[in-house]
Amino acid sequence: MSSISSAVDVIVGLLLLAAMVLSWILPLLIGLLIAFRIVRYREWLAILAFVGSMFALTMGGDFMYNLMNWSTSRGSPLSVTNVVFCILLFATPPFLVILTLKLTHRRLWWGVGMLVLIPLAVVSARNEFVARGERDAEEYRQALRPLTPETGVSFVRWWRDYPHSQFPKDRVLLQGHIPEKTRVVLLTDPHAGTFQPQFCTGTAATYLPLSKDPAEVSNVTIVAGLQGCQTEWISGVAALDRSVTNYTSVPFEPFSGTADKQVPSHPVIRQAFDKLHYDPANFKWLKTEIAQVMGARPVSLFVTALNPIRRPPDAYPCADPAVYLSIQEIGNIKTVLPYCALNWHLFRLDDEVYFAAVTQPPTPPGYEIMNPEQTKWLWRVEGTELKQLWP
Repeated sequence: MSSISSAVDVIVGLLLLAAMVLSWILPLLIGLLIAFRIVRYREWLAILAFVGSMFALTMGGDFMYNLMNWSTSRGSPLSVTNVVFCILLFATPPFLVILTLKLTHRRLWWGVGMLVLIPLAVVSARNEFVARGERDAEEYRQALRPLTPETGVSFVRWWRDYPHSQFPKDRVLLQGHIPEKTRVVLLTDPHAGTFQPQFCTGTAATYLPLSKDPAEVSNVTIVAGLQGCQTEWISGVAALDRSVTNYTSVPFEPFSGTADKQVPSHPVIRQAFDKLHYDPANFKWLKTEIAQVMGARPVSLFVTALNPIRRPPDAYPCADPAVYLSIQEIGNIKTVLPYCALNWHLFRLDDEVYFAAVTQPPTPPGYEIMNPEQTKWLWRVEGTELKQLWP
């Protein structure tokens, strides 16, 4: 079954790539067929080709930005691919203008339409070029800002970078700029489907600044002085500038209570469903689980799963529920996770209690069908409240 699924993913990817290339090349192809009289000139066909070329031109700003900020991963500006795309984007519109004005009997109307569409397409491309530069500059500025508990960041992602041509030894990387010599505790991933809490220690070392080349590993901090880490640990969460002596999972157990039919009208659920554009009537109670933490400040966390009755047609297959969280009492609802919630875990970090979960939107067919985007959530339980740390 896995081989069949992989083959389907490859076929879907190739079809999407072919559709994208065809949308860029179609205006020029129509123009050439008309120019060589393979296809008879028709007004609607010329309009289709010209509007298509204007639409492609609006995306030219991002393409030009990549060319002007050339990097090894994007290929040389003189590569065959980039030359072909330059022709499709910037040579096709003049060619269609000359061809159409030569063949049409409605030159006045065509002239008015071109005077409107061409400046709009050029302005849109320029705006995208400028916006892309501003986004990159802001991203670079944010990346250079060190992440510390003082700036409100106490946890970051970590992962193992396995050996490759540039770095013959594997490295452990932290996401973002962590000041050098900051103590870090690497926790095995609480978002994993199979949660096995273990931890080890290290120290933040070299920072690799953000790079314009997507092929380079950047905006990361290398961890040095690892102690107690195992090579089979692939990724997880790193706690910054603190010591950890206890990292344990808190198990969930079935809750013996029954569903409250008035729950969909609860303000927290109603507001969340309005924001997510969910119909409350489309969700039914599935089950409730409870996890309890005893100690100086005992905690009871309820997780209630709501299953959708009807799913969007042709959506990414997802059979997982939406869930809402309650603290101390099942009616004390604090937050709602969107459909689909893939997994959730409660864990202790010394005297602190955290809730981690992973959700994935039911994505319509597209690029995401091969790698749907997931959201990792992290809350700290503070008395009868939840403090959201991620995202």
